Amino acid sequence: MKHRGVALVGLLGMVPIALGLVRNSLTLSAAATRALVLLVILWVIEAVVLPLGQMALHTPKRRESD
Repeated sequence: MKHRGVALVGLLGMVPIALGLVRNSLTLSAAATRALVLLVILWVIEAVVLPLGQMALHTPKRRESD
């Protein structure tokens, strides 16, 4: 993830999955499926929604100096 906010949302989204595994209310297969769905949703947000939002708001991208 390139954006910290998206990464944080991803971590928060993993909490219910981890709790389900710890409490034995989710199988490993179900947890993997939910984690994959979460990853795809985060990717769509980062790759599609955020660039469209930046384009709509006309905010230039910040350049990070390495």
